[in-house]
Parts: sequence; C-alpha cells; structure tokens
Amino acid sequence: MKKRNLLIASSATILALVALAGCGNGEVNKSYSELQGKTVDELKQEVLGAYDAKYKAAAAITDPAKTAERYQKFAEAEYSLIYDEAIIVPWLAQNGYTASVSKTFPWQAGRASYGLTSDKFKNVVLTNKAEGGSKAITKEERALITAAYEAERLVNAPAAVDSDGFISLANQHANAPLNADGSYTYGGVTLPTGKVLRNTVSKDYETMNYLVSQWTYNSYHFCNMVDGLVENDKFGNIVGAVAESYKVENNSDGDQVYTFKLKSAANWVDNKTGEKYADVVADDFVASAEYVLTPDNGSATANILYTIKNAAKFYAGECEFSDVGVKALDDHTIQYVLDGQVPYFLSSLTYAPFLPVNRAYLKAKGTDFGKSENDILCNGAFRITEHTAGSDPTFTYTKNQAYYDAEHVYLDEVQRIGIPGTATVEWSRTMYEAGKIDAFNVSSKDEEGMARYVYGDDENNKGSIKNPAHPECNGILGTGTATYIGYFNVNRDFFEVNDKANKKTTAQKTATAYALSNKDFRKGVLYGLDIKYYLALYQGDEWYNYLMRGYTNRELCSLDGKDYADIVDDVYNQKLGLTGDNKVTLTGIKNFDLHPDKPDPIWDIAKSREYFKAAKEALIAGGLKEKDFPIKVDIIGEMSSQISVYQEYMFKTMEEDEEIGKIVDFVFNTPSSDDQDTDWGSVSNNYDFSMWSGWGPDYADPNTFMHTYAMEDGDMLVNLGF
Repeated sequence: MKKRNLLIASSATILALVALAGCGNGEVNKSYSELQGKTVDELKQEVLGAYDAKYKAAAAITDPAKTAERYQKFAEAEYSLIYDEAIIVPWLAQNGYTASVSKTFPWQAGRASYGLTSDKFKNVVLTNKAEGGSKAITKEERALITAAYEAERLVNAPAAVDSDGFISLANQHANAPLNADGSYTYGGVTLPTGKVLRNTVSKDYETMNYLVSQWTYNSYHFCNMVDGLVENDKFGNIVGAVAESYKVENNSDGDQVYTFKLKSAANWVDNKTGEKYADVVADDFVASAEYVLTPDNGSATANILYTIKNAAKFYAGECEFSDVGVKALDDHTIQYVLDGQVPYFLSSLTYAPFLPVNRAYLKAKGTDFGKSENDILCNGAFRITEHTAGSDPTFTYTKNQAYYDAEHVYLDEVQRIGIPGTATVEWSRTMYEAGKIDAFNVSSKDEEGMARYVYGDDENNKGSIKNPAHPECNGILGTGTATYIGYFNVNRDFFEVNDKANKKTTAQKTATAYALSNKDFRKGVLYGLDIKYYLALYQGDEWYNYLMRGYTNRELCSLDGKDYADIVDDVYNQKLGLTGDNKVTLTGIKNFDLHPDKPDPIWDIAKSREYFKAAKEALIAGGLKEKDFPIKVDIIGEMSSQISVYQEYMFKTMEEDEEIGKIVDFVFNTPSSDDQDTDWGSVSNNYDFSMWSGWGPDYADPNTFMHTYAMEDGDMLVNLGF
C-alpha cells in the first residue's frame, strides 16, 4: 500500500509526503454512527454496500482469458465508487505536463506507476556539461533521446526459456555501459557524465523497517538499499532484480505456482561498513513473508501477501506458517503457491512486503530492526552513509560496491537535502541556479522562474508549460503515479477546534452525520467543488494539467493496447449517454484537448444544486428540521494564508449559491501547527471532508485502487471513519 499524503509546499511545484504524528487532545464522544442510532456495520453497508458488490464481482474474475471482462467490471465498480455513491472525489494526478529543468538523461531509469522502481537511482545517468554552455538536457537533446527510446520500445524478442521451463528475466533493454572516456551515449546524443547527483527530499523517514511500512516517505529511501525478486525496466516491463528466471504452473487444486531461481551473485552487506554479511538466499524471502504475516509485527502491508495460499489464515491464527504457500526449495530457488489464480502477482513482487530479509540478522536485531538505516542490511544499489535527521534532513547515498548489478549504477553518490518549511516558491529554482541541486520543476507561482524558463522574452510567441521557451526547460508529461482524492468521514468520532466559534453542538453533529450518509448530499459536493482554483496553485492558467476525475491512474495496465483508464472513460460516457464529439475523458490534460472550453468534465453547479436540494428533502423526511440547516461540514484549513485562498475558492461557488448556501456551510478548521495538521489529517481524522490524502498503486491491476474501499478490509476505510 503506497499511501500518499499531500503537502502543498510553497517551495516548488511538488507533491510531498507528511508523517504521522501523535494524537491531539480534542473531544472524543459519540461517533456519527451512534448519533444516528446505527451500528458501524449498518452504516458501512449503507455507504459502501452497493459499491462493494460491484467490486467483489470484478475481483472474482481471475482467469487470464477473461481479463477484458475483469477490467470492464472494475471500470463499472470505479464509476459506482465515484459517480453512483460519491464515496470519493478524485481531483489530482500528475498526468499532465510539468516544466522541468534537469541534468539527467531522460528515459534511462526504471519506470512504472506502481511498486518501488520509479524511486530508484539505479540506471540514472547524470550529465556533467562544461561551464559556460548549456548545463541541462536541452529540448533538442531530449527530442533525439525520446525518438530513440520510442524506437527501442518496439524491439522485443521472446524471453529465453531453459530446458526446465524457466523463463529468463534478463533485461532486454539494459542500458549501455559508459564510453571509454566516461561519457554516455543514447539516441545519438553523447554527453560527459557526473558521479554525484544532488536532489531534494521532502522529509525524513519514520522507519526503515521495509516489512511494515506503507508510506512513500520511507520507501523512497529503502528501495535504493534493498532489492526484491523483480523490478521494472525503462519501459515498465518486469525484469529480474535478485531473480534470474521463473516459471508458472498450476497445481492439482488449480492454484498458480510461481518458482524463481535467484542470482548467485546477490549478497547482503552491512549498511555502515559495506562489508559482506551473507549471500542472498531463498530463505530470505520465506523469512520476510513470515515476519510480514505475523500480526505482532504490525505490518501495514500484510494483506498484499494474502494472494499466497493460506497467508490470510496464518495471519488470522487459523493455521501454522508451514501451511503457507512460500517455500525455499534450495538456497537459490523460492516458490510461491497462490490462492487460486492471481493475474497481477508478478507485478506485486515489485512492492515492499515481498522484499527479502536475512533471518539471522532479523533475529539478532529483534524490535530494533529498521530503527535506522544502520539497522537493516543492503543488497541493493546504494547504502546510506550519511544522514542528518530532523525537519530539514540530509542524506548521502553511496554506491554499494558489492552490488550484483553494479555496472548499471552510474552514480557514485546521491546527496539529498530536505526542503525547509520556510522555503519560498522560488527556492528550488534558486538552489539549482546556485549549483546546489541538479534538477527542478518551475513553480507556477514563481513569477521570475516562469518568465525566464517558461514564457520567454518573445511576447508574440510565449512559451507554455507544455512547450517552455527556454532551451533547457522541457515540458514533461507525467505518468500519474498517485491519485489524490477527497473523502467523507461518515463515522467521525473525534472533534477538536482551535477557534471556539467552530465547535459543533450535538445537534449539529447529528445533522452532519445524517447528511454525510446521504449520497445525494455527497454528490452535491462532488459536482460543486470547483477544483480548478486549487490546481491553479500548482499550474496557474494550465491547471488542467493535474486534473484527475477518475481514480485509477493512467499507464497502470492495459489490454490490447488500450489503457484501463480509457475503459473507465468508456463506462462514464456510456452511463451519461455521451457520444461522438460530446464524449469526455476523466483525465484533465486529455479532456482539455477535446473540450478546451471545459477541461473539467464534472464541475456543474446546477447539478450540484439539484443534488443538495434532493438531499435536504430526504433528510427532512427522515427527521431533520429546517433549523438543522445549513449542515456544517468541517474541513481541515490550510495554515498558509497564501494557500488557504486557493482552498477556500474551491468551495466559494457553492457557498455563494443562494440555494446551496442555505443547505451546507463549509467550516475551515485550521490547525495551529504542522504536527496538529498531520494528526488531524491521518491519525484522529478530525474532519468531515478532507482532500489530504491519496493512493499510489502497488501492482499493475485495477484491484490495487479498487480494494482501497472494499467493505471488509479496504486500505483506505480509516479515512471514512471505519
């Protein structure tokens, strides 16, 4: 589970992550379910039941021959989650363009919208251009490199199969070695290379225990230190990391059986000294599975392993670990017996709970395992050799000289510096221009940066984020590795305010409880929330670059060349009866191309008004009185006065509507500190509606998103109060 939380940083056009903090000292009293006289299960069924039935119907289809049916059912479930039940309000994904200046070769590193590969520095190639000339990759260079990349994408040979039926996981698209003079060539572009990459990090880690963590602010460190069986190549294909080959069979029970052969050269080293500790062996994967599936260890990613035979039963205490379908056949052969057919299993191996751990080391460390970078072993490309902890942390990653794939680690060192909380909108640009970091994205709020890199000096031919004017600034189309959403805390039980005027009475809490349980009320918010005002914080007039109105991100998976997100678009258009030129896409950057006059296909204040009116009618029929309106809906307010303006404008059209304003009152409950903001957003859930969080996929299948709100064990149910 790659949980992602949104921190709107004034320093740049970035998405960063914030940590968990301790609970506040607010008022805990009756929950919204209790105020309605309902059990938690009754409320959960009321809110999630219809979606959950559609989700289960899709998830039950596992036959690879029925993938088209599976994707269609998942797309229908996704429509239900958003547009039938209005359980979530998707609003942002980096599917659009970002104006970027970078000194690294494009298209060389591993690439995927799921798993851990995209955060690895393995295969990253840094340029080291001479002073006085261009310092970053130019538009011309990027065009040549991109053309070569797209041509190489089409060249694929069948994977080799040995006499025992094992399929090779060799990377057919492995990067070339450096030239004799230390330069690097791709697509006819040859440039000198550097060995020390300098970039930023959003915050410090909370834990380095990769077997329990679900947060990206931890994984973007440990993914560079620990390799699993597989990873992604630069085209997103699954290739071997520690594994060299695999085969898939079915046993007599109809279960899939995956068997992997390991590379003999893989070994563990001590992070602090770099000295070899042990070989990587098959039992390391057995040991990690046992640790993850032991409830006392508190792994937040245990359910990812439930695809393994009897894994869920062991976690529930219903069988012994020897009954779980993971076995070391010998030192270099690991086997997984799955619970039936799991079409996405191979891609799920790119995520943290499948990473190995040395059993002896784990036992020796005990509860200190992962306490710091020096409390785990490394079998990956880098070690963390320097670390200054704090709110503005610094890290130094040093190349692991004993790495089994050292020839594809082009950097000797990565220096990461924390973005200070006091950073201004031009911070990353000025750091780059001062030679302290090697890349930055131009913030739309950095007027000087936009003028210099994006717009240019030619008033008659101004640049744009998609096509910046500066020769070293490139418009980069993102893959959308996470989708940020709004959601309703339908079973809220924690109430804390800093402004006493915002404190709710019991009657007001009860009215809100009933309102949030009403899907028409939720739809009123869905269609009335004017997202463009918040997105303008990132992209200014080109706000539609980041707009996302579906949940599953693009480039996650496809069928016969058709992106799954396009299947969701098809369902949306079919449900609304949109045909021909009236069809829309839920991805803002693509919808702008179709409907530049209305990039957001969802916002509709008239539709919002009708849903709110229908909700009020139903709520009064159910027992609320006219005096209970407007319904007070608490939102965590932005502490920055600069940012709060954008947040509040999203709701302004609803608040100023003569009819809607009498039905709902959005109250901005502003934290007094970063810790309180974190607590309210992710620990105590001190809100009625929040846009604080999002989801990044763990594997290449729609289930990774759709399971988040599965009624029984959804990964994000806590955001709804369950």
